[in-house]
Amino acid sequence: MEPSSAAELRRWLTSTAYGGLIYPSVSLSQAKFGLSAIAQDAIDADTTIVSCPCLLAIDVECSLHALTALFGELTLVDLQSWSERQLICTDLCLHCIFPDSSQIPDALRYLRNTCRTFIHAVNPDWAERYTWDKYSRASTCLSTRAFPSTLLSRSPTLQTTSSSYPFILPRVDILNHSRGQPVSWCTSYPEGITKERDESTTISIISHATTPLGEDVFNNYGLNERRADPRIWFFAATKLG
Repeated sequence: MEPSSAAELRRWLTSTAYGGLIYPSVSLSQAKFGLSAIAQDAIDADTTIVSCPCLLAIDVECSLHALTALFGELTLVDLQSWSERQLICTDLCLHCIFPDSSQIPDALRYLRNTCRTFIHAVNPDWAERYTWDKYSRASTCLSTRAFPSTLLSRSPTLQTTSSSYPFILPRVDILNHSRGQPVSWCTSYPEGITKERDESTTISIISHATTPLGEDVFNNYGLNERRADPRIWFFAATKLG
Protein backbone atom coordinates (compact mmCIF):
# COMPACT_ATOMS: atom_id res chain seq x y z
CA MET A 1 0.00 0.00 0.00
CA GLU A 2 1.24 3.48 -0.81
CA PRO A 3 2.05 5.83 2.10
CA SER A 4 -0.66 8.43 2.63
CA SER A 5 1.66 11.18 1.37
CA ALA A 6 2.26 9.26 -1.87
CA ALA A 7 -1.44 8.56 -2.33
CA GLU A 8 -2.18 12.26 -1.85
CA LEU A 9 0.55 13.09 -4.37
CA ARG A 10 -1.05 10.77 -6.92
CA ARG A 11 -4.50 12.28 -6.35
CA TRP A 12 -3.09 15.80 -6.74
CA LEU A 13 -1.19 15.13 -9.96
CA THR A 14 -3.91 13.05 -11.63
CA SER A 15 -6.83 15.29 -10.61
CA THR A 16 -8.99 16.72 -13.37
CA ALA A 17 -7.58 20.16 -12.54
CA TYR A 18 -4.14 19.12 -13.82
CA GLY A 19 -4.57 15.93 -15.83
CA GLY A 20 -1.23 14.34 -15.00
CA LEU A 21 -0.55 10.60 -15.05
CA ILE A 22 1.15 7.98 -12.92
CA TYR A 23 0.66 4.57 -14.51
CA PRO A 24 -1.91 2.63 -12.41
CA SER A 25 0.36 -0.40 -11.96
CA VAL A 26 3.16 1.78 -10.53
CA SER A 27 3.11 2.08 -6.75
CA LEU A 28 5.03 4.83 -4.98
CA SER A 29 6.54 2.80 -2.14
CA GLN A 30 8.64 4.03 0.77
CA ALA A 31 12.29 3.02 0.43
CA LYS A 32 15.39 3.77 2.48
CA PHE A 33 16.07 7.14 0.85
CA GLY A 34 12.56 8.19 -0.19
CA LEU A 35 9.89 6.98 -2.57
CA SER A 36 10.53 4.39 -5.26
CA ALA A 37 8.28 3.58 -8.21
CA ILE A 38 7.59 -0.16 -8.02
CA ALA A 39 5.71 -2.28 -10.57
CA GLN A 40 2.68 -3.91 -8.91
CA ASP A 41 2.12 -5.96 -12.08
CA ALA A 42 4.43 -6.67 -14.99
CA ILE A 43 4.56 -3.54 -17.14
CA ASP A 44 4.89 -3.92 -20.90
CA ALA A 45 7.54 -2.16 -22.92
CA ASP A 46 6.62 1.18 -24.52
CA THR A 47 4.35 2.18 -21.63
CA THR A 48 3.89 5.80 -20.55
CA ILE A 49 4.92 5.73 -16.90
CA VAL A 50 4.39 9.32 -15.83
CA SER A 51 3.34 12.60 -17.40
CA CYS A 52 2.94 16.14 -16.13
CA PRO A 53 1.38 19.26 -17.68
CA CYS A 54 3.68 22.25 -18.19
CA LEU A 55 1.15 24.17 -16.12
CA LEU A 56 2.91 22.72 -13.05
CA ALA A 57 6.48 23.50 -14.16
CA ILE A 58 8.54 25.55 -11.73
CA ASP A 59 10.98 27.86 -13.52
CA VAL A 60 12.44 31.31 -13.00
CA GLU A 61 9.46 33.07 -14.62
CA CYS A 62 6.93 31.13 -12.54
CA SER A 63 8.90 31.75 -9.33
CA LEU A 64 9.32 35.46 -10.02
CA HIS A 65 5.58 35.78 -10.60
CA ALA A 66 4.71 33.84 -7.42
CA LEU A 67 7.14 35.74 -5.20
CA THR A 68 6.03 39.10 -6.55
CA ALA A 69 2.41 38.18 -5.87
CA LEU A 70 3.31 37.11 -2.32
CA PHE A 71 5.68 39.96 -1.38
CA GLY A 72 3.91 42.73 -3.30
CA GLU A 73 4.38 44.45 -6.65
CA LEU A 74 6.82 46.97 -5.13
CA THR A 75 9.34 44.14 -4.65
CA LEU A 76 9.50 43.25 -8.37
CA VAL A 77 12.55 45.38 -9.21
CA ASP A 78 14.58 43.88 -6.33
CA LEU A 79 13.45 40.34 -7.15
CA GLN A 80 14.55 40.77 -10.77
CA SER A 81 18.12 41.18 -9.52
CA TRP A 82 18.06 37.72 -7.91
CA SER A 83 19.66 34.73 -9.62
CA GLU A 84 17.65 31.83 -11.04
CA ARG A 85 18.76 29.72 -8.08
CA GLN A 86 17.65 32.29 -5.52
CA LEU A 87 14.21 32.69 -7.09
CA ILE A 88 13.45 29.00 -7.60
CA CYS A 89 14.87 27.87 -4.25
CA THR A 90 12.96 30.56 -2.37
CA ASP A 91 9.77 29.57 -4.18
CA LEU A 92 10.32 25.93 -3.12
CA CYS A 93 11.11 26.95 0.47
CA LEU A 94 7.91 28.96 0.76
CA HIS A 95 5.90 25.90 -0.30
CA CYS A 96 7.40 24.20 2.79
CA ILE A 97 6.68 27.21 5.00
CA PHE A 98 3.09 27.29 3.76
CA PRO A 99 2.15 23.58 3.47
CA ASP A 100 -1.41 24.61 2.62
CA SER A 101 -1.02 25.34 -1.09
CA SER A 102 -4.02 27.67 -1.00
CA GLN A 103 -1.76 30.24 0.66
CA ILE A 104 0.65 30.20 -2.31
CA PRO A 105 -0.20 32.46 -5.30
CA ASP A 106 -1.34 30.61 -8.41
CA ALA A 107 0.50 31.70 -10.85
CA LEU A 108 24.50 28.54 -1.33
CA ARG A 109 24.63 30.13 2.05
CA TYR A 110 25.39 33.68 0.85
CA LEU A 111 22.50 33.48 -1.59
CA ARG A 112 20.19 32.25 1.14
CA ASN A 113 21.26 34.98 3.57
CA THR A 114 20.59 37.64 0.92
CA CYS A 115 17.12 36.23 0.36
CA ARG A 116 16.43 35.90 4.09
CA THR A 117 17.34 39.55 4.71
CA PHE A 118 14.96 40.56 1.94
CA ILE A 119 12.14 38.35 3.28
CA HIS A 120 12.68 39.66 6.81
CA ALA A 121 11.85 43.16 5.59
CA VAL A 122 8.56 41.81 4.20
CA ASN A 123 7.61 39.48 7.06
CA PRO A 124 9.95 38.59 9.97
CA ASP A 125 8.00 35.41 10.78
CA TRP A 126 8.49 34.06 7.27
CA ALA A 127 12.20 34.88 7.50
CA GLU A 128 12.47 32.98 10.80
CA ARG A 129 11.10 29.87 9.10
CA TYR A 130 13.24 30.38 5.99
CA THR A 131 16.04 28.23 7.39
CA TRP A 132 19.35 27.13 5.93
CA ASP A 133 18.12 23.52 6.03
CA LYS A 134 15.13 24.35 3.82
CA TYR A 135 17.27 26.36 1.41
CA SER A 136 19.96 23.66 1.13
CA ARG A 137 17.29 21.04 0.40
CA ALA A 138 15.77 23.22 -2.29
CA SER A 139 19.21 23.94 -3.75
CA THR A 140 20.07 20.22 -3.84
CA CYS A 141 16.75 19.49 -5.51
CA LEU A 142 17.44 22.12 -8.17
CA SER A 143 20.99 20.84 -8.79
CA THR A 144 20.03 17.18 -9.10
CA ARG A 145 16.42 17.21 -10.33
CA ALA A 146 16.03 20.18 -12.68
CA PHE A 147 15.64 19.68 -16.42
CA PRO A 148 16.83 22.03 -19.19
CA SER A 149 14.15 24.11 -20.93
CA THR A 150 15.14 22.46 -24.23
CA LEU A 151 12.86 19.64 -23.09
CA LEU A 152 9.90 21.96 -23.76
CA SER A 153 10.71 22.42 -27.46
CA ARG A 154 8.94 20.76 -30.39
CA SER A 155 11.99 18.51 -30.69
CA PRO A 156 12.67 17.79 -27.01
CA THR A 157 16.24 17.15 -25.90
CA LEU A 158 18.12 17.07 -22.60
CA GLN A 159 21.04 18.90 -24.18
CA THR A 160 21.56 22.33 -22.63
CA THR A 161 22.29 25.46 -24.66
CA SER A 162 23.49 28.97 -23.88
CA SER A 163 19.87 30.17 -23.79
CA SER A 164 18.27 27.24 -21.91
CA TYR A 165 17.23 27.55 -18.28
CA PRO A 166 16.47 25.04 -15.50
CA PHE A 167 12.96 24.04 -14.53
CA ILE A 168 11.39 21.44 -12.29
CA LEU A 169 8.49 19.20 -13.29
CA PRO A 170 6.75 17.75 -10.24
CA ARG A 171 6.61 13.94 -10.26
CA VAL A 172 8.24 13.46 -13.66
CA ASP A 173 11.40 13.06 -11.58
CA ILE A 174 9.83 10.46 -9.26
CA LEU A 175 11.64 7.56 -10.97
CA ASN A 176 14.99 6.37 -9.71
CA HIS A 177 17.82 6.51 -12.23
CA SER A 178 19.88 3.73 -13.76
CA ARG A 179 22.45 3.94 -16.53
CA GLY A 180 21.40 2.90 -20.01
CA GLN A 181 17.68 2.50 -19.33
CA PRO A 182 15.73 2.68 -22.63
CA VAL A 183 13.31 5.56 -22.10
CA SER A 184 11.93 8.34 -24.27
CA TRP A 185 10.83 11.82 -23.36
CA CYS A 186 7.66 12.86 -25.18
CA THR A 187 6.27 16.39 -25.40
CA SER A 188 2.59 16.42 -26.41
CA TYR A 189 0.84 19.49 -27.76
CA PRO A 190 -2.96 19.78 -28.07
CA GLU A 191 -4.23 20.13 -31.61
CA GLY A 192 -3.94 23.68 -32.90
CA ILE A 193 -1.24 24.77 -30.43
CA THR A 194 1.72 26.33 -32.24
CA LYS A 195 3.63 27.97 -29.38
CA GLU A 196 6.87 26.36 -28.20
CA ARG A 197 5.47 26.21 -24.69
CA ASP A 198 1.85 26.17 -23.60
CA GLU A 199 0.29 25.37 -20.23
CA SER A 200 -1.75 22.57 -21.81
CA THR A 201 1.41 20.87 -23.12
CA THR A 202 2.41 17.67 -21.30
CA ILE A 203 5.78 15.99 -20.86
CA SER A 204 5.90 12.22 -20.41
CA ILE A 205 8.43 9.46 -19.79
CA ILE A 206 7.90 6.30 -21.83
CA SER A 207 9.74 3.16 -20.74
CA HIS A 208 10.81 0.87 -23.57
CA ALA A 209 11.78 -1.97 -21.23
CA THR A 210 9.51 -4.60 -19.74
CA THR A 211 9.42 -4.18 -15.96
CA PRO A 212 8.76 -7.37 -13.95
CA LEU A 213 6.43 -7.44 -10.96
CA GLY A 214 8.05 -5.98 -7.86
CA GLU A 215 10.90 -4.26 -9.69
CA ASP A 216 11.84 -0.56 -9.77
CA VAL A 217 10.66 1.41 -12.79
CA PHE A 218 13.73 3.38 -13.87
CA ASN A 219 14.55 6.53 -15.75
CA ASN A 220 18.08 7.01 -17.14
CA TYR A 221 20.59 9.77 -16.47
CA GLY A 222 20.22 11.34 -19.89
CA LEU A 223 23.08 13.59 -20.94
CA ASN A 224 23.71 14.90 -17.43
CA GLU A 225 26.39 12.60 -16.06
CA ARG A 226 26.52 14.60 -12.82
CA ARG A 227 23.31 12.80 -11.91
CA ALA A 228 25.29 9.56 -11.88
CA ASP A 229 28.01 10.91 -9.56
CA PRO A 230 27.61 9.04 -6.24
CA ARG A 231 29.00 12.08 -4.38
CA ILE A 232 25.98 14.09 -5.53
CA TRP A 233 23.55 11.41 -4.38
CA PHE A 234 25.33 10.96 -1.05
CA PHE A 235 24.88 14.68 -0.44
CA ALA A 236 21.26 14.54 -1.60
CA ALA A 237 20.51 11.52 0.59
CA THR A 238 22.03 13.05 3.71
CA LYS A 239 20.26 16.36 3.14
CA LEU A 240 16.89 15.07 1.93
CA GLY A 241 16.61 11.78 3.77
